[in-house]
Amino acid sequence: MSSTKILVVEDEVITGRVISEELTILGYIVSDLAHSDEEVFASVSKNKPDLVLMDINLKGSKQDGIAIATILREVFHLPVIYLTAHTDDATLERAKNSDPYGYLVKPFDGSDLHTAIEIAIYKHCMESQVAEREERFRQLAENIKDVFFLHSIDFKEVIYISPAFESIWGYAREDCYQNPLLWIELVHPEDLERMQLSSALVTQAEQMMEYRIIRPDGTIRWLRTRAFPVKNKAGEVYRIAGVTEDVSDRKSLEIALQNSETQFRSIFEQVPVGIAYINSQGEFQRVNQRFCDILRFTEKELMQLTVQSITHPEDLEENLRNLQRLDSGEISSFCIEKRYIRKDRTIVWVSLTGSIFHDTQKNEIFYIGAITDISDRKQAEDSLTLQLQREKLITEVTQQIRQSLELDEILSETVAKVKHVLQADRVSIFRLYPDGRGKIIQEKVDPKYPSYLDLTWLNEYFEPGCFAYYCQGQPRIISDVTMDEWGTCLEELMQSMGVKSKIVAPILQHSQRNRARHQESKYGDLWGLLIAHACTTDRTWQGSDAELLQQIANQLAIAIQQAQFYAQVKDELADRIKIEAKLRKSEANLAKAEKLAHLGNWEYDLTTGKIIWSEELFQIWGREPSLGEPTYTELLQIVHPSQRKEFDATVTRAIQSGGSYEMDLQILHPDGSIRYICSRGSTILDEAGRRIALFGATHDITERKLAEIELKLAKEELESKVRERTSELMAANFSLQMEIEEHKRTEAALSQSEVQHLALLNAIPDLIFRLNRKGDFIDFKARREHLVMEPQAIKGSNIADSPLPSDAIAQIVKAIDRALHTGNLQTVEYSLELLDGQIHHFESRILASGKDEVVAFVRDISDRKAVEVSQLALQREQELSRLQRNFFSMISHEFRTPLGVIKMSAQLIEHNGSQILDEKTRRSLARIQSSISYITSLLDDMITINKAEASQLEVNPQVINVVDFCQNLVDELQLESPPRIAIVSQSAQNQKAYFDPKLLRFILSNLLSNAIKYSEPTTQIDFEIDHSDNTLVFRIQDRGIGIPLEEQTHIFEPFYRATNADAIAGSGLGLTVVKKCAKVHGGTVTFTSKVGVGTIFVVTIPSQLPLLDL
Repeated sequence: MSSTKILVVEDEVITGRVISEELTILGYIVSDLAHSDEEVFASVSKNKPDLVLMDINLKGSKQDGIAIATILREVFHLPVIYLTAHTDDATLERAKNSDPYGYLVKPFDGSDLHTAIEIAIYKHCMESQVAEREERFRQLAENIKDVFFLHSIDFKEVIYISPAFESIWGYAREDCYQNPLLWIELVHPEDLERMQLSSALVTQAEQMMEYRIIRPDGTIRWLRTRAFPVKNKAGEVYRIAGVTEDVSDRKSLEIALQNSETQFRSIFEQVPVGIAYINSQGEFQRVNQRFCDILRFTEKELMQLTVQSITHPEDLEENLRNLQRLDSGEISSFCIEKRYIRKDRTIVWVSLTGSIFHDTQKNEIFYIGAITDISDRKQAEDSLTLQLQREKLITEVTQQIRQSLELDEILSETVAKVKHVLQADRVSIFRLYPDGRGKIIQEKVDPKYPSYLDLTWLNEYFEPGCFAYYCQGQPRIISDVTMDEWGTCLEELMQSMGVKSKIVAPILQHSQRNRARHQESKYGDLWGLLIAHACTTDRTWQGSDAELLQQIANQLAIAIQQAQFYAQVKDELADRIKIEAKLRKSEANLAKAEKLAHLGNWEYDLTTGKIIWSEELFQIWGREPSLGEPTYTELLQIVHPSQRKEFDATVTRAIQSGGSYEMDLQILHPDGSIRYICSRGSTILDEAGRRIALFGATHDITERKLAEIELKLAKEELESKVRERTSELMAANFSLQMEIEEHKRTEAALSQSEVQHLALLNAIPDLIFRLNRKGDFIDFKARREHLVMEPQAIKGSNIADSPLPSDAIAQIVKAIDRALHTGNLQTVEYSLELLDGQIHHFESRILASGKDEVVAFVRDISDRKAVEVSQLALQREQELSRLQRNFFSMISHEFRTPLGVIKMSAQLIEHNGSQILDEKTRRSLARIQSSISYITSLLDDMITINKAEASQLEVNPQVINVVDFCQNLVDELQLESPPRIAIVSQSAQNQKAYFDPKLLRFILSNLLSNAIKYSEPTTQIDFEIDHSDNTLVFRIQDRGIGIPLEEQTHIFEPFYRATNADAIAGSGLGLTVVKKCAKVHGGTVTFTSKVGVGTIFVVTIPSQLPLLDL
């Protein structure tokens, strides 16, 4: 158990206790837990701890952790480790200046805490020892003198010895004169033989000897003696002279250096990153175990290899170019992502940080490389990028299909997007016509290959197996078109088109309507093919590529059906308008039916401006009948304000064009309630083609709208009640219709009225069937396109003979029986393919209408099902967003720990080797620490982007002096370089505005740094500040390399860097974060640029507070 006593200083009691418990588990002694400066100083005086863990902020204390740590270091000579979470830049700068012994970022685990404490204790111990040695050196340097001596040739007589002998040997000079061999007798036994040998040789040549002596007090000293023979005029040696100095301190430092080297070796092997020393030829000189683990070589195997031999060929040129830049002194270090070839020939992605080391003793150059395995991150990035691109393509195609009914436009944009995502050389749509013709109707091709748009085959032929395969809706991957067993007839065409491989996805149309037409078609349901070509290389298509292409083909099939359905709807709408025109005079006869259906009709005389409507419309519009019909102006006032202008414009367009309109509206009743209606109208023309009236109908759809809202909010219970009420109303309407039909056969006078009632009933969107107890169809009301059987085959047939799914038939039979026994409404849901070839979802509501009869109301609920699918898609998108945030958090956590270890290791080397490291080595260590700070800044940028996308980026505005703020920022940027930035302010010098200084500093410093970095040192950078209309505009212009026009749309994308900026260091994140910071502040960032001329960035931000004159 360690005897190290630690004082914990933490403003949060629970956190302090947790840290104390962790320290106890690690074997340390917690001397105390303090929460303020007063408690800290009292505890230090009383308990005398060996180390302090200090919360950097220490809320609630008179002094923060930095101020207290400074006092502890200067007064009590105690080592301090800061504990911090997220701290602003100013606080971090103060913390650096206080020279702490380490940092721990909350949260941290026990191993991090143990490592930080041990390093701090060791560092403090070494600093104390070095301080003691330096003091001893100072004292010795002020007082010591070398010993000069003169002996006889046989060492039996001391001719002269200087006074310093007494302080070094510990004896009086007289003792040496009396015993000339005294200095020999005091030599350490282990050095005596070597000393005597050198003494014997001194008569022949000068000797340099280092040895130990044992002083009278038992202490041992290291001495260095330089002895040389003294010759007379005859050239004979007659005396021995020399100088002796005490080198004990130097020897102690050498021993300490050896110990430090041992400790460095330990750290070298234990850091969680791979480190290697490489000579100028690229040969490995030294590697740690982590480096071996990443590359899967043994240390011995690596010593026989070079960096060039295991670097991926595509990365070798960049690697060597950076080494050359290190040699020339252009850069001090570099950080790149590259690939190595492992022993098993697999590829590993690493993040490499390289620097250069000059060994002055050996006069050699070594490169130091530190690598981290980033293969998992690279794989995740590639997979995520590919997935997002493909999901985006599917979404864009789907949205376009929903938003547009122009088939040619949909097909054209689809082939362009598929080509981009699949990186294909050509994407085309091949149309197959019923008469056997085939034609390329859309194509997107790379400019270097010929276009075959509108190329037509008069009689397209498919191999039987190929045709059957396509009719199953399965895509095909043809890796080599020359080996395609189903495409031998196309081999010559493929060669002329330059195609080497391709993917083919069928576009199928399965509607009943199409099937009737396809009976005469040579190709049946096969409408056409979506084809992607690879011409440049023998590309290996993936299954996911084929799956994506088939998904797009399926969406195109929907678009085709949608376009066909749109044409059909237009025809049906024209027929419906004609019918409504014939019924506009039948208000009296239809009043009862309208009341039951909440439906009313009206006529707007364009000549007189008078509106005539049925009685039900008074109830629907909430108008008292005594007031009579409203004017058009009064009617507009009842419409909800949010739709009033749109409704007026819609009606006006219908009248001016002589056409029709249909619109869902919200109206305001006198009691303040909101009702929903569907208003339809058609323009009536006289024989001369003049517009004379607008005729239409208004349907109260409040219940339907409420049901839709409840469906969207998943209120199933309320929706069920609405459906039940609607079904009861439909049953009443149907019973009324049956009565009208019965009277029609007996009362000829009511025939016209019955026809009108039947027309109204047909306007109800539900399908209505009357069945007996056995399931036989007695009667029905439905449009032909909504049926799954021919109309003439329905009456008299049994439901068991219908093409409904067997499970749906069984449910309906049971529901009929329950309805007749209980009298309650029964509901059945099922899916079915109609004659139009589309799969629809239906809900059948079955209600008893007699002793042995039931009425079934069948409603298409496909829209509701689509809403449910949309909700699932939204949940999936939210989950992807959550995974992205977790991914950024994981990157930050996984990188900070190894970076912290590397930085602490560099600091340890710098401190321990302060006496022996040369200036170049110190600069290299500083570069390592600078690179670590750069990577940490990169992580902070990524976190800032993540926060901005998650709407978590905080804005803390303050009142600041704009010009002074910008001037200080410019002064900081020009501390280490000649002044190049010229500030031009269109505002008064003493004006203030309301901004977040941290966000504004980041925006401006990033843009100014880029201007400096990407322009020549001799050019000027213009920095203009302008204020007008409570808006502050910053304009930064450089005269640098500029941004290529074709790349300007991508410049704000994360990690994107222009092609002409590869030789200049950068992360590609700066402008992304600048734009997001400006957006969070309510501002914008725009730019103009020209290659070779320069770039102008303009930042526009609302000042939010008028400029003030001080």
